[in-house]
Amino acid sequence: MGRKAWLGIALLLLGLVVGAVSTVPFSRASETGARIESHLDEAEQTLREADAVKESDPARYDQLTQEAGRWAGFAEANQEEHSSQRTAAWAMAGGAFVLVAAGTLVFAASRRGPAPQTGPQKPRHQ
Repeated sequence: MGRKAWLGIALLLLGLVVGAVSTVPFSRASETGARIESHLDEAEQTLREADAVKESDPARYDQLTQEAGRWAGFAEANQEEHSSQRTAAWAMAGGAFVLVAAGTLVFAASRRGPAPQTGPQKPRHQ
């Protein structure tokens, strides 16, 4: 095998490794998404509690709305993290795809050689 074939194989393997490693940011993004949902659920639950005591206990209502605001703030902060994690994951997956495609093309091109000649060729007249 020539240098092009080895280069193609190396690109293929590198693409597969990058693709496998890209599962890490996808996994982290999934965990962050679950954390966002948890924070939003907590904020919603706290707002429901606040609505229940709105008329009877205004001080408790203020305390619960502030707490709900904190939960919503946590969710918002995690949303930025989630977005950057997903962007990184898709960038890595795209890079892996490009490496695998390039490796396949280089390897295939290296395997194509001139057609074997079986004997003297007669010139073709058109």
